[in-house]
Amino acid sequence: MKLLYGTTNPAKLSAMARVLAGLGVEVLGLKDMEGQLPVPKETGSTLLENARLKARAYYERYRMPVFSCDSGLYLEGLPDELQPGLHVRSPKGEYLTDRGMLEYYGGLARQYGDIRARYRNAVCLILDEDHVYESMDESLASAPFWITSTPHPQRREGFPLDSLSKDIRTGQYYYDQGRESVDELVGDEGFAEFFRRALKIPPDRVKGAVCQTHNRFLNLYEFQVVNRLGRESSYFVATRNGRREDLKAFSHGSRPDGVIIYAVHGEKKDRLVLVRQFRYPINDYIYEFPAGLVEPGEDMYQAGVREIYEETGLCFVPKKADPAYSRPFYTTVGMTDECCGTVYGYCSGEPTNRHQEDSEDIQIVLADREECRRILREENVAIMCAYMLMHFVHEEEGDPLGFLEG
Repeated sequence: MKLLYGTTNPAKLSAMARVLAGLGVEVLGLKDMEGQLPVPKETGSTLLENARLKARAYYERYRMPVFSCDSGLYLEGLPDELQPGLHVRSPKGEYLTDRGMLEYYGGLARQYGDIRARYRNAVCLILDEDHVYESMDESLASAPFWITSTPHPQRREGFPLDSLSKDIRTGQYYYDQGRESVDELVGDEGFAEFFRRALKIPPDRVKGAVCQTHNRFLNLYEFQVVNRLGRESSYFVATRNGRREDLKAFSHGSRPDGVIIYAVHGEKKDRLVLVRQFRYPINDYIYEFPAGLVEPGEDMYQAGVREIYEETGLCFVPKKADPAYSRPFYTTVGMTDECCGTVYGYCSGEPTNRHQEDSEDIQIVLADREECRRILREENVAIMCAYMLMHFVHEEEGDPLGFLEG
């Protein structure tokens, strides 16, 4: 994917290209674009407003995914009239060159002693008219650092204050501590996380997976993982998938493994179809909605019709719902990559257990609101079922599926 970065500063472009390279994103700069460049007016009162103004101007001109940033410098202990804030390059109203910035901020450090400072950053990303992402989160800010009076001999065009910057923890110039240390002044990790979320790019922390079992419906994998601090360990995951390439950690897909059926029964639409099923993990019965696995070649609506017939003998007519209510969601994600979609609809007929498998121990329950309240108070209930029962008992009248119309 290509993103346009709203800057002509080669140092800023290089720094951001380095941040986004690990996400598979190619970064273009304004100098890569043809025609006359727009000159957005940075009239915002905050960093985020300025970032937004710039991003919008470049998006309107080039009609491609674009982002712009704005930075502010804040100096601890200095009076308000000396705070540069948004105006890092023009703290006194006059634009400063790289050399001018070294002289000005170095002079402040000579006057006040080493100054504890911090950059705040804002970013606005416009993918299209319907997908605009913004942040001025603390994670985008730099680590606190010292501005000192004597510049380091190393220079980087476009980032003059890096030469005046020292690590508070060590007292050393950042340039003497290597590239990774200098990156602390940019907030690299915060920007990478912002783009990862906006572009829906998952972090790659699962480095391997070994299947420990070979069962039909459920298997155990041992993952080799790396945590956010770079430490390696093992993590065990239960999955409905038998092939490594189908694991969500690698496919990042969201095909539903199973389907849950939220079914209303009766002409008055005043009862829900529940099952009271024996489950070996708790060695007891538990109340659930009818549910089951989506078989190859089925969509989740077809699976819902089949499963509720097999478990209850009832005829089920699904009701189409907005994906916000029906798309697959993960279940117990701390231990499994299983995700299930929810199918809503209406049931008719008389319940029977004659279609159930021998391995199933299922009792069919048509529960009105009073019975649902009792179940919530007294019985074992699956959490996904419990949330919907709470919704059902709260709405004293009307169609329980009425919320799908909103």
